[in-house]
Amino acid sequence: MGILDARISHIDSVRNTIKLVLNHFAKQSLSKEVENHLSVAADLAFSDELLFEKFQRWLEERTDETLLFHINRFFEKRDQKPLTPFDRDLTSKREQVEMSIKESVRNRQKKIFAQRITKLATERNLLTNDQLGEFLGVSGEQARKFKAGENKPQLATLKSIADSFKVSVEYLIGISD
Repeated sequence: MGILDARISHIDSVRNTIKLVLNHFAKQSLSKEVENHLSVAADLAFSDELLFEKFQRWLEERTDETLLFHINRFFEKRDQKPLTPFDRDLTSKREQVEMSIKESVRNRQKKIFAQRITKLATERNLLTNDQLGEFLGVSGEQARKFKAGENKPQLATLKSIADSFKVSVEYLIGISD
């Protein structure tokens, strides 16, 4: 009997949540399409956990726009035609090419950064990794990784390095000369 009682309790919870949401939106001036979507979504929320979560979240946050956005998105996704095998294959290939390009750009930037930081360090007679690290405010190991092209710093560190050498961030990553 425990499972049945839990299920009945869940249905009552869904019903009460949906009722509160629908009563609230009944007082709003919504288009017929939005009213229809809201009504259908309310019916579907009994069997769709993710949709029901959106209604529950509305109870907690009371943000009408967010709920209506999620309901609209639900219907957009539901009405989309599934991709054909050919389209899925093209999408996969496009994603692979995009990832390859991004990786190539990252590697190029690491290489240029390594060359430029090594050149700047040599010009300032910072010959050891520890000297360079101290000058930049990073560890000697981190300085070694920068010079070897193993690491490219985060933007804040990159800005700090550029300031230390009195060059632009664009110069360090190879966007400008």
